Amino acid sequence: MVEIDPVEAKIIKQVEYYFSDLNLSRDKFMKEVIAENDGWISLDTMLKFNRLKCLSEDADVIKKALLKSTSGLLEVGPNGVRRNPSSKVPDNFDAAFSAYKDRSVYVKGFATDATLDEIIEWLETVGGKTLNVHMRRLPKDKKFKGSIFAVFEKKEDAENFLSCSDAATYNGSSMTRMYREDYWKGKKEEKSAKIEARMLKTTAAEAERDEKVTSRMSVGALLELSGLPKVNKGTFIFAIHVHIDQTNAPEEEKEESDDDTKTSEDIPVKNGKETSEGLTVLALKQWLVDKLGADHPVAWIDVEPAEGKAIVRFKTANAAEPALTKLQAVFGDGKPII
Repeated sequence: MVEIDPVEAKIIKQVEYYFSDLNLSRDKFMKEVIAENDGWISLDTMLKFNRLKCLSEDADVIKKALLKSTSGLLEVGPNGVRRNPSSKVPDNFDAAFSAYKDRSVYVKGFATDATLDEIIEWLETVGGKTLNVHMRRLPKDKKFKGSIFAVFEKKEDAENFLSCSDAATYNGSSMTRMYREDYWKGKKEEKSAKIEARMLKTTAAEAERDEKVTSRMSVGALLELSGLPKVNKGTFIFAIHVHIDQTNAPEEEKEESDDDTKTSEDIPVKNGKETSEGLTVLALKQWLVDKLGADHPVAWIDVEPAEGKAIVRFKTANAAEPALTKLQAVFGDGKPII
């Protein structure tokens, strides 16, 4: 039996990881190099990989160690190494991972300064030999977030790790352990629950807003006027028709003053000049005050100049109908009494 020292064992494991299904299926650089050289990667190129370089910077030491591999995964040449051509590389990571689902685990609870070597040593002590250990990192600063995905060589090792009491803690910290598939299933359910909660919150907010609007609505407070008055040297010229809207009318959160007059600051302006619409609103409100008196206070008037119409909203519910009756009495034969 060929004797393998600890450093050689680490070299073999590291290089076999580089050529493994899980790594080759997603390592863009490895894929490109392999495609260019019939699968071969020179030892000089391999020594640019940091974790291998940390074990040895001598190409002969690397080659000697790899020649002792018994997995059948690697083929060692004079100046390089490649994956055994008879071992087909999966098309993508999902396809590669499917063969390892029953031995892939998620573990959380490591200190953020823990190293990969420390984690691997612990996993293999309390579980069994690992094929792949992925330290999960934060997207922005790439700092270790304290959780990993690991793939054990054997299904039994994964089962042992998840049930072993020795794996319940690491350096005094309580560990979260589960199969990787269960982790992603839980995350998916958590995401769905958050979306549902957000939708319910939005629906509740909309319902609350609608309720508030409804609570501020007054029945029979709208009066539609057609044939708007034209302002001509202070004289009103009318051909006025009225219509009562019996639907609810929303109250403004801030109603106009009960004063019967407006200052020029209340009149809409365009390019620094008072608009005819502003004058019409002011004149129309004053006319309504004169004709209806203080018993029918006006909240606001919405003028539609192009339509020759205006909507008058009174401050109290059911004020539109008596206002109409009073206006009809004021008009008499249909002509305004000024």
